[in-house]
Amino acid sequence: MMLMSNNPIHNPYEQGKIYLFAKILDFDMMINTDETYENLWASIFDSIYTKSLKINDPIQLISLGSQHTLCTSQKGKIYTFGWNNYGQCGVPINSTLINKNDIENNLLLNITKYNELKLKVLNRVDGVKIPEIEEVILSKGVSCGEDHSFILDQNGNIWSFGLNLNGQLGLGHNNIIEKPTIISDFKNIKMTQIKSAGYINFAISEKGNAYIWPWQDKKKKNSIIYYPCKFSLKNSNEKVINISCGNNFCIILNNNGNLYSMGKSNKYGELGLGDFNPHLHPTLITYFIKSNERINQISCGFKHTIVKTTTGKVYTWGWGGKGQLGRNTYNNMNTPGLVKFDNPFVKIYQVSAGFRSSFFLCENRKIYSCGCNGSLSMEKIPVLFDIISKIPEMSIESNYSVVRIMNSWCKSFSIFYVTVADSNMVKFSPVKLNSILNNLALKWINESSDPPYIESISGYFPISVMKKKNNN
Repeated sequence: MMLMSNNPIHNPYEQGKIYLFAKILDFDMMINTDETYENLWASIFDSIYTKSLKINDPIQLISLGSQHTLCTSQKGKIYTFGWNNYGQCGVPINSTLINKNDIENNLLLNITKYNELKLKVLNRVDGVKIPEIEEVILSKGVSCGEDHSFILDQNGNIWSFGLNLNGQLGLGHNNIIEKPTIISDFKNIKMTQIKSAGYINFAISEKGNAYIWPWQDKKKKNSIIYYPCKFSLKNSNEKVINISCGNNFCIILNNNGNLYSMGKSNKYGELGLGDFNPHLHPTLITYFIKSNERINQISCGFKHTIVKTTTGKVYTWGWGGKGQLGRNTYNNMNTPGLVKFDNPFVKIYQVSAGFRSSFFLCENRKIYSCGCNGSLSMEKIPVLFDIISKIPEMSIESNYSVVRIMNSWCKSFSIFYVTVADSNMVKFSPVKLNSILNNLALKWINESSDPPYIESISGYFPISVMKKKNNN
């Protein structure tokens, strides 16, 4: 499927600054969803994308649920669309439905038009809510579960809505919620990350504490806890830096660059522990300690994992049936293994896992990929991704350069997209520009709508793009 073929390239507004915008490069269908979602997805997203460029607030983050989507713009606007039968789009069920006359064969009766959500807080004066000073809260990140959704706002609060049969919204009950609602258990705790896969959810606080929900109560048989439960790693002084979720498993990165894994599924060795047994509690992956490697980025596909070391090496493990491990095999691997590239001296800046594919951003900001998607056919070693065919404007002499790679996937389809730096409005030497963009690419390895604040290069970007931490 050709996606966004007629979209204009981003047009910056301010002279002397580098601008950032996202671009989808691949759309991979795992099952035939023509009758429910696929064609309409491209059309609705194209409308959002085009609007975001026109108002100079481009989409930067995309998250896919089973049949719904959340997007966040660079300035924190939130867009939702797709199936809304459980309120997972954050609007009342059966509201903003697309007219059935606009849909071929009248099949998409529960698809919503895109919605621009506004998280509103009524400020209080002497304990009384004052509508006149209502504050609109902006988003820093979004995450979709199977049929539920989360928003991380720029104040560190997490909002949830959608299906809640298993208590996946973390609100202490199992009622369906159609309107974004703050998770009260995180009150007075600044949260930095929210991750969801299926109906299991994880969150990380600014202090490095990790939470999971829903959770089985050990003291009461068949009792499910419907609110976030704090969990610890092996040592109490370890902080959680990042969590990446696959299907029924997750990988956890701590502040020492060590990894833990946990999950009720390990059929393909996706936990990286050298066995195929489930591990329901965080278990240390000793491979990297023994090999004296420290990890600084993790990314999980459906049943495989990619990690990057502080020295730019890449390791993979898990399901390899489509070649996505990049280890010259289609076998599954239950222990980490080094990925080799055609240039043995190449340094990898970023990694990102699709449903059944893997992507690697190099120091020259070229992209390698392996596995299977809309552009690949079971490549078992990393090959150069032909980005020029996707974005012709990115020729050798172009002022456009990839600074971040991202994937989002569900069981139906997977998308690969990138953040592009537009340097048309600046006049730097190639060496200086390359240094600025390399610095950004090395450090923007989290899943947020805005890049990290890097003081040494912040002046080259609009203030609205690169914000100081205490301004968020």
